[in-house]
Amino acid sequence: EKEWLAHDVVKHTGEREEVTYDVLDTGYGGYSGLSPTAEARATGTRVQLYPENEDDLKFMDQGRLNLVHLWLCVATVADCIGESYLARAFWNTSVEARYMTEAVTYFEFKLYYHSKWEVLHKSTLIRMFEQLMLMLMTATYFGTFFYYSQLPIPFMAVVCALGFVASMLKLMEGVQFVFSILGRGHRTMQRHTYVSEWVVLVAMLFVIINVVIWLYLLPIMKNWDLPVGHCESALNMALFPLACHAVGHP
Repeated sequence: EKEWLAHDVVKHTGEREEVTYDVLDTGYGGYSGLSPTAEARATGTRVQLYPENEDDLKFMDQGRLNLVHLWLCVATVADCIGESYLARAFWNTSVEARYMTEAVTYFEFKLYYHSKWEVLHKSTLIRMFEQLMLMLMTATYFGTFFYYSQLPIPFMAVVCALGFVASMLKLMEGVQFVFSILGRGHRTMQRHTYVSEWVVLVAMLFVIINVVIWLYLLPIMKNWDLPVGHCESALNMALFPLACHAVGHP
């Protein structure tokens, strides 16, 4: 169990092998070769106890066999499928698992936010694209139909408010990595480039979502002329004929 928790949970940088080999030593004198730990210490190489394939070796070398990373993965899955309350509970569990491990042992979890970003970045982009598609579908739907009936203003207001709040939460989720990853540690790490580009992409999606909300959905709700291109634009006339008809354009 100690070895299972030791991946990515080391006393300080460069002690992965020492922590792995320091799990259990039942050999006499430590160099008798009667235990895997003693043999590893004597030879300076890793002792393979069970047959492993390339995927197993890659999985272990990347440090994914620890309790904290497990809860991070579970929380990401819950957040991706919309279980926000469960996801929040799992995020807190991962943090508490880290603190408990560091409190009762002499291990320290390195690069916690790096590990969190690795399991979270894809689901964040998926949720942002989902919100963008929802806002686009809402704008085109209410800007196309309802010629002979009134627009459901309360429903549209709720959709706009939820879209804005959800996009803001995802933006805050992305900005936290600016301070936790980009703002500290070694800036020459290759992951910093990926994180910075990912944050820019999240911010760009946030801007596009809010452009749809404030420059298209809100004018449609209030029967205003569209700010971008106005209704003289052929594209606006094709996508939002109701909005243009409401402001007096044929």
